[in-house]
Amino acid sequence: MAGPNPGIADVVLAAGRSVAVVGMAKNCGKTVTLGAILDGLAARGIPVGVASAGRDGEDVDAVTMQPKPPIRLPAGALFATAERLAAKTRTPIERVGVTRHSSALGRLVVYRTLAPGTVEVGGGNSAAAAREAVALMRELGASFVALDGAAGRRFSCAPSLVEATVLATGAAAAETMPKVVRRTAVAARVLMTPAWSSEAAARVLRDSLSRADVVLVRRDGSLTRLRVPSVLLRAHEVAGMVTQDHDAIVIGGALAGGLLRALLRGHRATRLTVVVRDATKILAEPGDIERFRSAGGRLAVIHPIKLVAVTTNPAAPDGRLFDPEGFVDGTALAVAPVPVFDVVAGISRNLPQTAVAASRSRVELARASEDVKLPGEGGVA
Repeated sequence: MAGPNPGIADVVLAAGRSVAVVGMAKNCGKTVTLGAILDGLAARGIPVGVASAGRDGEDVDAVTMQPKPPIRLPAGALFATAERLAAKTRTPIERVGVTRHSSALGRLVVYRTLAPGTVEVGGGNSAAAAREAVALMRELGASFVALDGAAGRRFSCAPSLVEATVLATGAAAAETMPKVVRRTAVAARVLMTPAWSSEAAARVLRDSLSRADVVLVRRDGSLTRLRVPSVLLRAHEVAGMVTQDHDAIVIGGALAGGLLRALLRGHRATRLTVVVRDATKILAEPGDIERFRSAGGRLAVIHPIKLVAVTTNPAAPDGRLFDPEGFVDGTALAVAPVPVFDVVAGISRNLPQTAVAASRSRVELARASEDVKLPGEGGVA
């Protein structure tokens, strides 16, 4: 079990009022990382809310049948979960809000813990459901909201949903430590895809950008707007519209590898920027991305993701165990300057000197706010 980890809590708090914890794969320590963050927030007396893009906190994983770590919350914490999952909890809780979203496990409902204990969270399996749950918990008094991501559900770390992201990696992500470190570095680089900086950006974004929109931007600043229901199916056609006079192509939907390969085949990658809404829309394989970049192309986003930390889990379910300190060191070198933590072993690298001061400032602001009551001050805990 992870104990309080002031380091990772400081880093997360310095970034804002919400965080998503996403994993490289199953069993990479995502829920343990979430627990360390929640422990740190509780130690600071910050009212929290918790939701999940999948299902977390159950005793045994429904897919692998492996034991899973619990989600422990202090008294007064808020959490969003499906009704059938809430009915199984042994922790005293009360229902305080209901969303408009449902799943096979029932309606997505917000509860408050009446005593410290473990809970199971799930049912927020769409961006709309998670967004409403986060907003409702804020209305009900959560000063900080944490979202437990799910494998294959990239939306959980979209900047429209949370202010910061933590990436959990571990021995379960690949067979050897070097492979895990390389894959983690690639994933971190994708998440940190830089913001698009162009004089044309404001004009492109003046009109709403739907999933079917494609905008070609010429070097003279002129725009050509297209409606392409599926860039995936018409990648060759879209790439054929790009010429050496184009500076960028903005994709309203997801970016798959097919478009990057088509641009490479047509020798149109040089000095071309492919822009998507945010990094959760980049679905291309690492090899396609690297070849595109090597040819002189670049990727950019309209809304950048703030990757504030990477955590490492040296143990795999099959019994493999990496050297904890060596794993942290290798990962820290590969993702620098992003902070890296092993929240169980208490090892950290790349820590920013400003994180503690910034997190303390946020705690002080929360305490000074007339709208936020902290535990022991007569309000929602």
